[in-house]
Amino acid sequence: MNKLKIFSCNMLTIAYNMVKPRDKRIWLFGSWFGERFSDNSRFLFQYVSDNKKKYGIKKAVWVSRDPKLVDELRRMGYDAYLMNSRESRYYHLHAGVHLICNAVDKGVHEGDILGRYSFGAVKLQLWHGIGIKASFRLRNDEKGSWKQDFKHALQDNRLLKKFIMYPGDWGSAYYLATSKEVARVRKLGLGVGDDQILISSYPRMALGIKLRASEKEFLNKLDEYKKQGKRIVLHLPTYRDTGNEMDQYVYPVSSPEFISSLEKENIIWIDKPHAAAESIADACSSPAVVLLDKEFDVNVLYQKIDMLVTDYSSASTDCIYHHIPVAYYIPDQDVYEKGNRGFVNDFELYCPGPVVKSLEELSAVIISSVKGRFFDKEMSERYDRTFQLLFDGRRADLDQITRALSDKVWPLKK
Repeated sequence: MNKLKIFSCNMLTIAYNMVKPRDKRIWLFGSWFGERFSDNSRFLFQYVSDNKKKYGIKKAVWVSRDPKLVDELRRMGYDAYLMNSRESRYYHLHAGVHLICNAVDKGVHEGDILGRYSFGAVKLQLWHGIGIKASFRLRNDEKGSWKQDFKHALQDNRLLKKFIMYPGDWGSAYYLATSKEVARVRKLGLGVGDDQILISSYPRMALGIKLRASEKEFLNKLDEYKKQGKRIVLHLPTYRDTGNEMDQYVYPVSSPEFISSLEKENIIWIDKPHAAAESIADACSSPAVVLLDKEFDVNVLYQKIDMLVTDYSSASTDCIYHHIPVAYYIPDQDVYEKGNRGFVNDFELYCPGPVVKSLEELSAVIISSVKGRFFDKEMSERYDRTFQLLFDGRRADLDQITRALSDKVWPLKK
């Protein structure tokens, strides 16, 4: 979307709302390009929907590009609309609060919501991770690239941000961070000011939301595995491009020897590829391996699993929050660290669990962990240190989170 179209769209939205003002008692939610019902947006939406009167909210609305999801949410009792429907456009223009957890800037038709209609709304970017990976901007800011500095100076100009740089004035959104350290990364990586940072907990860390039918079915399946004495290991890798990273990375379920070690130890391996990665459906047919749909919200699984295997995914910090063993399978660490992303801090500060570079090492760590030999004194201290760094020692409370967000909309009576 070029700058002239952005400016025109923003001006038209302003003109419309001069005639029909926004209502801050209407909150509009979306997540993950409008394709998934997941993450921080989902957890907060469900909580707010069930507690509207408590917070002076008239309506909580979910928008999606998936008609099946919209139908399902309606059957669950929620207000949900197809993204480009007349009703959706109405709520985009009338909702006084817009909340997302991922994207608004990858093209107007690819964001969590239709961000071009957000001008004049209070915008809350809940975000979706507390990971070790740096953004391309963070890397270049640290290197001091003058080209990037010039580009960011333009982007950081408040007047340009408001009317020209972003459809819907998303440059002025508030960003949720879970600690002072995470706020530091948000400001550097996303180019936002101190006044745009809101420190609270992530909604997805809280428990007790209403589950979808498919989620209930899968969790019941995990309960059956548990009754059979099996241990559950969840694998959540990050996205890798082709090239050097892929050359050094061997996907675990592609190894018959690795799968055999799982089978011998009565371990169930749940594999969920990154949403942007290619399918691995043909990689393995072992009964020890369960392939999870890319759209499944893994945040509902953490109470059921015995261990997480990951690399640079922010799922690591979720499991640290829930005190779940995490092993880091990163045979490409040297290549990844020197690439476009790199890390936001020392790896071990964010990722306190064991680092392994081969499938043989990974198998040994998994077997030791599921047998209860993970949390010795040293590991417990490392987990506590990371918990303090990334969460300021704070436990998630949806009431506290909603009040913190609402203070940006209107002061709530305590």
